[in-house]
Amino acid sequence: EREIFHNLCHPSLAISKDFFIEHNRYYLVMDYIEGKDLYAVMMEDYAGNGVPESVIIDWTKQILDALDYLHSQSPPVIYRDLKPENIMLRNDGKIIIIDLGLARVLTPGLTMTAVGTPQYAPEELFAGKPEVRTDIYSLGATMHCLLTGIVPVNLFYFEPLRKINQNISQEMEQIVARAVQRKPEDRYENVRVMRDELEKLSKKFLPLSVKDGLKKDCDIIK
Repeated sequence: EREIFHNLCHPSLAISKDFFIEHNRYYLVMDYIEGKDLYAVMMEDYAGNGVPESVIIDWTKQILDALDYLHSQSPPVIYRDLKPENIMLRNDGKIIIIDLGLARVLTPGLTMTAVGTPQYAPEELFAGKPEVRTDIYSLGATMHCLLTGIVPVNLFYFEPLRKINQNISQEMEQIVARAVQRKPEDRYENVRVMRDELEKLSKKFLPLSVKDGLKKDCDIIK
């Protein structure tokens, strides 16, 4: 982990700062994060009933920014184990991705060890052939869990969001459904495209006063 990440820096990634060996044990040193992981937030702050859509949009955009940073490296770095327990909400409201021990540099033609958490992992990860869209699947599975309060049980299948909660928008249902497609080519091409879709959706949740202000600005420009 240290070899992969020691030159990287992103505000939403808990990257190892140093390492040492003591009594035949290996230790990584990283920043201490005051907060709770998203599974704990879902269960404790929202009583396991699902997190509001507007909150998920904000969290997901921060996660996508961090994944974009990793995927934009040369060669790309894939996280491989995205799930609510590996994402922390810091006390100041910022999202931090932790536990990057399974992340690897993407090497064309190389088969990797099949790792990850099965409920959040796509088929290509089990086959040892992950790619950047593998992280998109795991993110979609994470979003589904947080929106519904239901931890995935069936591999590679997710109930449509609005069958569970009709208060979730059709747009969000479509975004998550595309992210968790079994075939990588059926998912979003990359995290930037997915973020653009979320950005469009986020405008629905702007306060009315903000929307009015944006409209006035547009009228002035015209």
